[in-house]
Amino acid sequence: MGKKRSILSGMLLVIMVCSYFNASITTYASTLPEDNSNALELIEITNEEIVPETIQEEHKANIIERTYNGENYTVTEGISAYSASDDSTSNTNPSYAYVVTNDTVTQGAIETDHEMRWYAFTLSEKSKVTILLQMVDTLDADLYLFAYNEETYELELIGGSAVEGAGTTEYFNSVMETGIYFFAVSGYEGTGAFAFAYYQSSTDVQNEINDTTSEATEITFNSDIVGVIDNPNDRDFYKFTVTKPTVVQYSIISSNGYSLLYAGGTYYGVYLISADNNTYKFMPGTYYFAAMSENGAYSASSTYTVNFRKVGEMSSDSSITLVGVCEPARIVYETNSSRTVNYINGNPIDISYSCYETYAFAEGFQSYDISIDANAGARVSFSQAYAPAAVYYNYSTRPAMNVSGRPALMLTYISEKPFYKIHCSTTGAFSENNFWDDLGVVTVLIDPETGKLIDITEFNFFYDFAVGSNRIDWSSGYKMIFYNN
Repeated sequence: MGKKRSILSGMLLVIMVCSYFNASITTYASTLPEDNSNALELIEITNEEIVPETIQEEHKANIIERTYNGENYTVTEGISAYSASDDSTSNTNPSYAYVVTNDTVTQGAIETDHEMRWYAFTLSEKSKVTILLQMVDTLDADLYLFAYNEETYELELIGGSAVEGAGTTEYFNSVMETGIYFFAVSGYEGTGAFAFAYYQSSTDVQNEINDTTSEATEITFNSDIVGVIDNPNDRDFYKFTVTKPTVVQYSIISSNGYSLLYAGGTYYGVYLISADNNTYKFMPGTYYFAAMSENGAYSASSTYTVNFRKVGEMSSDSSITLVGVCEPARIVYETNSSRTVNYINGNPIDISYSCYETYAFAEGFQSYDISIDANAGARVSFSQAYAPAAVYYNYSTRPAMNVSGRPALMLTYISEKPFYKIHCSTTGAFSENNFWDDLGVVTVLIDPETGKLIDITEFNFFYDFAVGSNRIDWSSGYKMIFYNN
């Protein structure tokens, strides 16, 4: 493929000689490719809407149902190296706070009413911090976070979790800047044991906090997103919005076996195209997904990669009966039952073409009148040899539209009535380029971004017949799968 070629296979060559400017004119009378719409192997698209699986969100973090009424503290020595295993030191004062590190569980107890137990940590880089506090049913404790002001030595309250009720879980998470931080488990009512888990991660802070649908990260199609599941309760939510029917393929790569699941949304229909690679037709709406662990695995350093690939938009034409999808080329092709109305990525396909040039030289005369009538009712061929195909267009010397190298849709149009005119008459030194015919078949390349004709591949007067160095270069290799809509 992609070289200056002979005449389109399947066309019948007929040569006749006639008088026109005292020169011979060559004519090609075409025979149509076999028009067999059943030659393509079709897969049925289900007409039943796929109801997205709704992910049950965990309870929300950082809920403050009662305000902090404790003392204002100063700590002149910053963090000291105390730990929970040091029985000689009580951490009821922030000056003796126990230091915690990532992925640790710490146990403690509130022994007297309104007692506070203090803990501290240092962040050397911007990080997401998560603290999950649980307690016995006889204790109602709250969680308060403080930033350490290294100039005034004061502890400045920045947040926490204070949910009313004994035995209620407190949950805090936030993206925090570098610095020294303290937090207190503060007894509000009752006494008893408690335990908390502390997690920190700096890998994907640009997307955090995105642990609920209301905090979901807006994705960019066709771009990888790298994240981590940094604690057992972590779920990273993502969303996208489409305003037209759109074919989207989504995926997740994870060494920990994480899943990427639907998480609801405001939508008007989701239809399965391919379950093997999570390819769906999404009607206009907003959609949510969650990257999550279904087996309890988590890691602050083991990343996952998610990708939402926009294969292409679709038309809203109710007459469409067949869809061709080529995911690597990002092409969605649609047609009606007669194959006379065609779309690519939601754009109407327009095969209009016109080339009219005349030149007069001392050596001879040249007149080129070449056109494709897009309104003549030609239909796309579904024969095995000329079925719609995704190819890669590299370049050509006489394109209908100048575009860079890119994937393109190759279509062969056929009709019992001629719709493709090639009237080229020359004299003198240019007489070898005489050509005169009206054809009922043409193969073209269509631009996925506009639906316009990039170039004519077969039969092209300039590449296949005329003397000179004009050429077109394209290559195949993509696979297109066809679906009954």
